[in-house]
Amino acid sequence: MNLIQLVFLAAMVSYAIYRQTRVGPAGGAGRFKMALIYGGVGLVSLGVSGWVLPGDSGGWVVLAIGIALSAVVGVARGLLTRVWTDENGDVLRQGTWLTVSLFIAMIITKIAITVFAQLSGIQTGSSFAQILLVVAIMIAVQAEIVHRRGQRLTRGESTALPHAVRA
Repeated sequence: MNLIQLVFLAAMVSYAIYRQTRVGPAGGAGRFKMALIYGGVGLVSLGVSGWVLPGDSGGWVVLAIGIALSAVVGVARGLLTRVWTDENGDVLRQGTWLTVSLFIAMIITKIAITVFAQLSGIQTGSSFAQILLVVAIMIAVQAEIVHRRGQRLTRGESTALPHAVRA
């Protein structure tokens, strides 16, 4: 990644953190907006950076780990996001310090895995674009889980987590 990409990634992460910590509607038609933004920028970056597929089986393993990590963190963040109804019956959501921490940790872990793989001689084909696409997967998984929790809430079902894991 070059300096411009790092600055752009930092700006996108900062905006995502800001959005996560604000109260907003849970689910609905716009639930994938942030994931689409990350994915769209990632796809455009693929064309610009000339991304290539991983060069060996180790590279494919690194890619699979990144995708799996995104899905797992997306599930965790979806379950740990606060979801409630207001006095008007609107379903709202808000991220917590834990969901923000998981978001940052996932990005740092993805970058660290990529750096380790490259230093080890594994041809991952990883790029700025790939990091954005992996983050898009995480955000999409989280958005869908929050949406489903909101739907259960409107039907009168509990979405509460056991007390020990509430954020």
